[in-house]
Amino acid sequence: MSTAKPSSTRHPVLGPLACEYSVFSVDGRTDLSMPVYNPATPADAEKIRAQVEATPRREET
Repeated sequence: MSTAKPSSTRHPVLGPLACEYSVFSVDGRTDLSMPVYNPATPADAEKIRAQVEATPRREET
């Protein structure tokens, strides 16, 4: 696992977002890794939470 690193992006709906990310290696698969992004500030977390809540849920099939 690597340490958390800062990253920023401009989301097409939410605007600027600051995140921290960590990259994890996959045991037994040197060709794979898994990045995990977390909001860097409470304001960024709130933007994401509000968008998730506003997104209509799909019906289970």
